[in-house]
Amino acid sequence: MRRELKGSLTVTLALSMLLFLSFCLVLVEGTRMYFLKVQAAQAMDLAQFSVLSEFQQELFNDYSVFFLELDYEQGSEQIEILKDRIRHYLTVNAESLKTMDISTEKLRRATDGGGSVFFRQVVAGKSYESGYHLLESLLPGTETEQVPDLETMLENNENAAETLLGSYQDEEGNLLFDISIPSISFPTVKALTRAVFGDEDALSEKSVNLQERIGQRTLLNGSGTSEDASFVQMQLFHQYLFEHFQFYGSGEQKGSVLEYQMEYLICGKGLDRENLEEVMWRIFLLRAGGNYLFYHQDWDSMAKAGAQAAVIAGMIGNPELTTLVQEIILMKQAIEDGITETRSIFAGEKVPFYKEGVFSGVEFGYEEYLYLFLHLTDKKDKSYRCMDLIELEIRATSGYEKFSMDHCTDSFLVQWNYGFDSIFKSMGKTGGASYEQTVTAPFKYDI
Repeated sequence: MRRELKGSLTVTLALSMLLFLSFCLVLVEGTRMYFLKVQAAQAMDLAQFSVLSEFQQELFNDYSVFFLELDYEQGSEQIEILKDRIRHYLTVNAESLKTMDISTEKLRRATDGGGSVFFRQVVAGKSYESGYHLLESLLPGTETEQVPDLETMLENNENAAETLLGSYQDEEGNLLFDISIPSISFPTVKALTRAVFGDEDALSEKSVNLQERIGQRTLLNGSGTSEDASFVQMQLFHQYLFEHFQFYGSGEQKGSVLEYQMEYLICGKGLDRENLEEVMWRIFLLRAGGNYLFYHQDWDSMAKAGAQAAVIAGMIGNPELTTLVQEIILMKQAIEDGITETRSIFAGEKVPFYKEGVFSGVEFGYEEYLYLFLHLTDKKDKSYRCMDLIELEIRATSGYEKFSMDHCTDSFLVQWNYGFDSIFKSMGKTGGASYEQTVTAPFKYDI
């Protein structure tokens, strides 16, 4: 006789199975949450690469810098378009996640910190290009060097001859010995321009509106900070400037807005001609001043001037004026030679930096003087004026008339609030609840 056995499920086993199934579901939910968090992080990384790949093409192609232009050719900054681009890439790379909110913070703009953001990126690029970054860790840090304010010194001594003569005036202020003592005066800028360039009509008359330039207008502020620059960093920046901007006599015409671009970087005036004339005047003062110092160290020059001065003082009948007349003769000769040397420099020739001693073998041409003046120009002024030229050229060549460097960023922080449904959504007691998470990541160009 066959007996049939009936299965049975005890209450204990049923409860145990319920607990086991619940534990399994919790593991599944936890694993799913972890997977979605990883997916969100990966989606954020992919969005960063995609958004940053939309860098301003003219800035990269012509000036070798990476910046994201936030106007998107709309004429004004469009942060919402930036958020929409981020949202698009996040959605494409994480379709199972719902975007709740996107915020952008701490935008670092090219003009921040007195142009330090732009300066830092240029120097970083030149450092890698030149190989300096390989040695940077081995070299001791070079603090920012304080250089003498040569421009102020020259301005203070510009009328040295008139001051010297001024001590020989009568009570009414009339110059004594005006007829007998050789006359001396610095040439005017206009006269010096004619002497150096000859045909003034050949000089560029292009101009820009200084009130619209970066150093004058109100800029959008970002999170970038000002930083000091070492001597090596400054030289790398100067090298960049000479590679991308033209100057008088450079031959190659790279710009359409201003022809004397390096001169604008140094002087910052609105007219091409004014910038060129100021550089010319500085070179002339250096040459005339150097000649005057040299003549005091040269026995032949001192003897010749002394003899001429003695004759003139003797004719006047006042030997005490010999020293004064000698100084005037030396200064007059220094000025005449300075004009001749300045003309040679602008004609493309090189002249000895100093006629005697260790510098006698060092020859300076126009490009070397531009390097010198750049080094004496404030870092903020150089950075701002460099971005001025970039703005003007992009507006002229791309047709985008409202392009602005302070609307360009190379770093910002993105916060993404996203959500996803629970796997228990269909179960009545959960009420269809979903999870919300936040991921924050920096979007920046690593150069």
